Amino acid sequence: MAEAPSLDTIPTKHLKIVFKKYVDKSMASSSKSTGNDVKPLAGTCTSVGTLLEQCVGKKYKEANDSIVFKKYTDKTKGSQTFGKLKADTFCMKDFWLELEAVKIAAEKKVKKPALDDAKVVEGAKQTMTKVASFHSVDLTAAKKPTTGGTAGAVTDRLTDTKRYTGSHKERFDESGKGRGTVGRKDAPGGSGYVGNYKGAGTYGRGSNAADKSESSKPSTVGGHPTGKKPETGNSTTGKGRGTVGKTDTTKTTGQAGANRRSGSYDKK
Repeated sequence: MAEAPSLDTIPTKHLKIVFKKYVDKSMASSSKSTGNDVKPLAGTCTSVGTLLEQCVGKKYKEANDSIVFKKYTDKTKGSQTFGKLKADTFCMKDFWLELEAVKIAAEKKVKKPALDDAKVVEGAKQTMTKVASFHSVDLTAAKKPTTGGTAGAVTDRLTDTKRYTGSHKERFDESGKGRGTVGRKDAPGGSGYVGNYKGAGTYGRGSNAADKSESSKPSTVGGHPTGKKPETGNSTTGKGRGTVGKTDTTKTTGQAGANRRSGSYDKK
């Protein structure tokens, strides 16, 4: 591996270019501003952390967020850069030495090493060189993050129509394209079937059609339809007997109504 250059030889202009790409350059205007003032460039903890994470990894972002950023931010109250990290401070070698020392202590769970420690100096050199190399990278062409917990992953999950259920699922086709009004409203079909019935037009079809036709015939008892004996509603030919078969008319024969041998007493 080629030896990393000295911290003093790393071009700070490259670091500033990278810094400008990630931080928010819009600063609140001072009440005394004439409109021609050049606003100082300074970054928030979030923007600097994003820079470090995407250039050199998440461990450097954690080191920045926990200790380093607060230590090197502008503490001049009333200034436009108060509570932020200036671009010039970002390019200082002490910032990178502190960042490397905190990262090593957190990674190995040991006491923070001195800033002049050989491992700290070597690590800081490599980190500054790698970040400076991003000065020519077009960040607008960067791939949308897809790691767990990021905004990109959450958006992908919430917009995946294959995960939808219930009425939401009906609004999109298999390709994910919206179905329009068809997917939102149940148009009345006038078929007489309920909305979710899937067997419309299948009644009487299939292998048991003959059984169904037989079962539709009325059962018989003694050669007559069940419950319809000749002496009641139907005659022996099956023809309806009208009122005679439905109503018992009152007669003055002196015989009980159900007696079918009226007038046969003493007759042989």
